Amino acid sequence: MRRRTGPGIVAIIGLGTALLAAGCSTETTQRTGFETLQNLRQQECRKNHDSDCQKRESYDEYRRLMQDNTHHR
Repeated sequence: MRRRTGPGIVAIIGLGTALLAAGCSTETTQRTGFETLQNLRQQECRKNHDSDCQKRESYDEYRRLMQDNTHHR
């Protein structure tokens, strides 16, 4: 069965395009994209009535973890 593309994907693409057109920094674009994906995951979890939805991770914590993993390789 083919899965439909929801309005969330359209919103992400539109938001990304708008940010790039506005000349936002790469950091701002990455942060906004991260937050948008976090919001979509949380909405899906709530919609499916999952009792074990993951705690939202902050973008700053995500970046720290990514930098730590890069430095320890």
